[in-house]
Amino acid sequence: MKWLTDVIEFKWYEEFTKIYLSAILDLYDRRIVSYVISDHNDNPIVFDTFKAAVKANPDAHPLFHSDRGFQYTNQTFHHMLEGAGMTQSMSRVAHCIDNGSMEGFWGILKREKYYGSRFTSKQEFVRMTRDYIYYYNTQRVQRNLGVVTPMEKYQMAFAAKKFCQGQYALGSKILFYFIVRLTGCGSKGTASVFYCLALYASPHAHMESRMGFRLLPSSVREYSTLGGTSA
Repeated sequence: MKWLTDVIEFKWYEEFTKIYLSAILDLYDRRIVSYVISDHNDNPIVFDTFKAAVKANPDAHPLFHSDRGFQYTNQTFHHMLEGAGMTQSMSRVAHCIDNGSMEGFWGILKREKYYGSRFTSKQEFVRMTRDYIYYYNTQRVQRNLGVVTPMEKYQMAFAAKKFCQGQYALGSKILFYFIVRLTGCGSKGTASVFYCLALYASPHAHMESRMGFRLLPSSVREYSTLGGTSA
């Protein structure tokens, strides 16, 4: 898992009226994980964006990539990353392409909603940004994601993860039963049958087999040390 982040400057109504948008993008599904809009390009805009992302995804521990902006090189921010169990990554000097996917999102936002528009108030710009990010995450399909939206891609990955966890839990239970049955069985053939069931049910059975689970008859005697009778 890898998160990208950046801060971009916009202008509304008059040239001197600036507003800043900070966002975090998930590189896998291209969804905007969190964002903050502020009148100032300072530490709080970056810190608040990060806190919102962690609050919404407490179990996420991605590689966190940014450019070398002063907010990201701040020692306080580095400690925040460590506290959340994340590893910090930064672009090389003068290599914007290292954060290309994040820059790509800014380009999409500007092209589809910002260029050619006139905002007469800050509230109008904020509303446009919020509406667009919601649209981008939940309605705008992307070809490189398989013609699905970022949220659909995220939900599919989340469902797959839950399914694998469930399958592994089931496999572990069957494997435990196999060990218990193995220690008291009186037939080497029966033990092999139980092992095959465990091998089929557990997605990590090939790893478990390296820890001593073999179809060799001798494995029956090895497990007699668990308290059962030897075959």
